[in-house]
Amino acid sequence: MSGNTSTYGIETDAMTLQRFVLKEQRKHPSASGDLTNLLTSLMTAFKAISSSVRKAGLANLYGIAGNTNIQGEEVKKLDVLSNELMINMVASSYTCAAMVSEENDQLIKVESAKQGKYIVTFDPLDGSSNIDCLVSIEDNFRKMVAAGYCLYGSATMVVLCTGRHVNGFMLDPSIGEFILTHPKMRIPEKGKVYSVNEGYERFFPKALKEYIHSKKYPEAISSAVRKAGLANLYGMAGNTNVQGEEVTFKLFEKSGFRDFGVVTTVQKSI
Repeated sequence: MSGNTSTYGIETDAMTLQRFVLKEQRKHPSASGDLTNLLTSLMTAFKAISSSVRKAGLANLYGIAGNTNIQGEEVKKLDVLSNELMINMVASSYTCAAMVSEENDQLIKVESAKQGKYIVTFDPLDGSSNIDCLVSIEDNFRKMVAAGYCLYGSATMVVLCTGRHVNGFMLDPSIGEFILTHPKMRIPEKGKVYSVNEGYERFFPKALKEYIHSKKYPEAISSAVRKAGLANLYGMAGNTNVQGEEVTFKLFEKSGFRDFGVVTTVQKSI
């Protein structure tokens, strides 16, 4: 964590996500500030979604909303709320021309009075099928100029890349700000955990099956790896960035999944 800690044990010069983005903007004298405004609006959406996730049980946000998304998945109440928050926050930044959301069949056009130059694509709450079980869930956003995801669980964390480095920011609920806690994140060369959704193992290629088997039953006990139980990409990616997990998250037509030709930035980087 960056900054100075006072004699009272409180950091007095913390690197917040807002401060980090402004610092990055100053490296580009010709920058319009639109990307900064857009990221600031996304931060607000993340905080609002984080609050909703924490009090979902009290606010009757568990359960199904009664419709399906473009991938045929049942839409949860939190999906609907998170989608509306993302759309409204991004539109209010005056930096976006249109949005693409997993929860909407059509392109979301921003009214002309609020239009900007960016097109934002996002899944507002990936893994929301796990919310009833309080498993970590997340949303992801992807652009040509920046990419990242926000992970909601026992803590809320934003992982952001603006082209050079990947940095992780943890939400401090006491001040309502994301604080830099994982600067210049890199996946370790080696780890002791692997993440794979083995529910459709029978469809895995032979080479992949053999590789997974070698990790589960190594010759040397000391080199054994642990299996991570999460089956959503960004929950696994968060552990991968920090702990060095090996991720296998492949879509198979036979298993009932559909690949829309979209490969996320996180998938490509891993």
